[in-house]
Amino acid sequence: MGSKVVDEFKVTNMASTIDQWGHETITLQSDQDPSTLALLREIQKRRVKGTIIRGSKLYSHQSNALAENTVGIIGGIFRSLRLATEKKLNTATASYKIDAKHPLVPWLGRHAGWILTRFQNRSWGGSSFKQLFGVEYKGEVTEFAEVLWYRLAARVSSGRGKMEARFAGGVWLGKSEFDDSHLVADTRLGIQTARTVRRMPIEFRWKGRPRG
Repeated sequence: MGSKVVDEFKVTNMASTIDQWGHETITLQSDQDPSTLALLREIQKRRVKGTIIRGSKLYSHQSNALAENTVGIIGGIFRSLRLATEKKLNTATASYKIDAKHPLVPWLGRHAGWILTRFQNRSWGGSSFKQLFGVEYKGEVTEFAEVLWYRLAARVSSGRGKMEARFAGGVWLGKSEFDDSHLVADTRLGIQTARTVRRMPIEFRWKGRPRG
């Protein structure tokens, strides 16, 4: 966390994800970093169920071994996603770079964790998702930052504008932890959720370059 101010999105997202996974009383362990501890305290306040905060000893890597190993795996997934996305967005005349300040970076980090939970086999012979819900994940995914069509759910369900388009173009950012809907960035409407997406022909999937 680069800022000393606790990010409301991080608090809401982490608290809701913990509840969505069905956890009751939990222990959140952290190193002594003040900003991280501040985040955990806000999550503790937000949750109705029990949340215990435990700090690890200074310079004690052994006490955080599992967490540090997981962070390393997520870091590897993050780098792979970033490099793959840059490669697809590069053209013969222009190079595309995703630096630390690029708006895709928070979504890259989020998606890396999402992938780990669903597709990384653990020592017990399945993913973390299977341990939580009893089955492996079988939802629909596309490539990160791919340009696609998404269904305008609000307009369709309201019955308004029968002559208007039912789909709009956007950039795919991942899936929701809450209801597994697609998360899509629309340059006009902002971040949208959609139950239905349609992939474009491959020659058009990387034409709309996300703005840095």
